[in-house]
Amino acid sequence: MNNILSGFLSANLLPIGEDDEKLKLLESAAEALAKEIAGDPILAYRCALVGLDERVPASDPVHTKVGEVIATKWQTMTNKTGASPVQVHRAVLLRAIEIAATEGPDLRFAMTLIARNLGTAALDGKAKAPIAAMLANWEAGVAEELNGAWVNTVDMSLPKLAGKLKKAQVNKEELAAAFGRAVGPHDKESKPYPTPNPHWPNASTPWSHEFAPRAAEAVYSAVQSGAKGYAEDMQEALREIVAGWSASLERLAMRDAKTELLWIRTSLYSPSARAGFRSLNDTDLTLHAVIDVSRMVTKLAPPSVEFFLRGLVAELAPRRARLADLLTALGPKIAALPEGKTIAADKLPALGRRSWLDCSVRGLGAGDFLEQTGVSNEHEEPLAELAVQLYRDLQVRKLLARA
Repeated sequence: MNNILSGFLSANLLPIGEDDEKLKLLESAAEALAKEIAGDPILAYRCALVGLDERVPASDPVHTKVGEVIATKWQTMTNKTGASPVQVHRAVLLRAIEIAATEGPDLRFAMTLIARNLGTAALDGKAKAPIAAMLANWEAGVAEELNGAWVNTVDMSLPKLAGKLKKAQVNKEELAAAFGRAVGPHDKESKPYPTPNPHWPNASTPWSHEFAPRAAEAVYSAVQSGAKGYAEDMQEALREIVAGWSASLERLAMRDAKTELLWIRTSLYSPSARAGFRSLNDTDLTLHAVIDVSRMVTKLAPPSVEFFLRGLVAELAPRRARLADLLTALGPKIAALPEGKTIAADKLPALGRRSWLDCSVRGLGAGDFLEQTGVSNEHEEPLAELAVQLYRDLQVRKLLARA
């Protein structure tokens, strides 16, 4: 079976040779980690940041964690792979995400955003081919689903229930068969039923006395069967109604988001800052543009929203900024917002490779800037591009939030 684990093996990144047993142990470790991700989806964010970038050192907390998970399945792995099996860890991390992503599209959406934020520099390396194949397999479906959800019309109509409740009627053949069983002759495997045959052993019991309860039981069983079918069909129909309404409400929210975005673009007013964008300094403008756009769209926002945000910030703040300076300036401001409080609650320590918003809210500390952010301390970009990456960060967190 082709998956990211077998892709790493084909790229000669797993030092296990042709040992299928060892591959099964790594698969088992990935399954165990996938269960942890299912219980705490935001864990997939850190796993992805480390799994997608081979430059992350073995000292990263995520490498430590996945090493501990693997050790529960293969205690002697380091005897074969060495003390710092970064590629083995990456393969297991990405395989765990791949397994968890089969439960729903949100994680696949999140992975495409994370990969886009990392850029080509991080994704280059020995595992480039299998990772590119995995992401390409997801990206086509993700783009289609996102754009489809964004442009579809809203339909709040009820489905026709009559066609869905086929089991609601009592089947005449079933009733006749049940009636026959009630009054027919017995056999060795079933309970004796009385018949009007005068030679029946219990002929002394009046037939009329036995017939009524037996017939009533037959009719009751047939009606119960029909009622059960009715209940099952009703449940199925109601599930379809709720699912349809849920999808329509999501689309209604998307339609409202389009209106709100157009209003922001026309008025140049920031709801979160409660001020006009032109009155804000470049740092605050970037922050509030990101917050406003993120709050107005659902987790299923298409790439076109990124173009909207990029254009808004580029027009009003057309300058470049050093990432380190921007993250330091934004930290206290974001930490005071609901989005920042959610980031501050992350369970994994504020060490090693993290998202830029995590580094901003929980601090960069004394650690190496490159190890924490994936870029050098001197990295700078147009504010519009930095805003888009921060927006993607918030979208990833929406996608990975617990239901």
